[in-house]
Order: sequence, then C-alpha cells, then structure tokens
Amino acid sequence: NTGTTTPTDDSFVGTYNLVYAGSTTVLVINADGTGTFAGSPITYTVSGNTLSFVYNYEDYTITKNGSSYSGTFTYDYEDYSYASVTKVA
Repeated sequence: NTGTTTPTDDSFVGTYNLVYAGSTTVLVINADGTGTFAGSPITYTVSGNTLSFVYNYEDYTITKNGSSYSGTFTYDYEDYSYASVTKVA
C-alpha cells in the first residue's frame, strides 16, 4: 500500500479548466481512476485532498481547499502554479 488510492467518493470527479499563461487546458476526472488531460488519457491517484497524475513525463497535482482548487505542475525540474483551477462540471 503506497498510501494513494483512487477516490471512493465523487470529490474530484468532474471537468476542470486549468489556466496557465493565458492558455486553458481541460482536465476530465472519472470515478474509476481514469480521465483525460488536453484530450489525452491519464490515470490518477488521490491522497488526502490532493489528486496527482503524470502527463508527458511531467508531474501534476490538483489540491482541493474547501470548495476551491489549486494546481501545480513540474516542467524541466521547475515547479509552476496554475493561475486558476475551476471545476466547471
């Protein structure tokens, strides 16, 4: 057991708009541990209030803070934060 599981509730399930540098990327999270990021299939894990996935060798996290969300990603070993993460559906 690594301490990460797929969710047993619907806390992260839905569609999100992630905005960085004026561009919006769509993230879709399904209840079965799968989803899509920028139209490409992903699998994810949830630990506490944080959802994590890897896309194109980069690490992504979405953190739930009450009813709001924040997100980060790693590119070329540098960490970046999304300007906004909005659950739209």
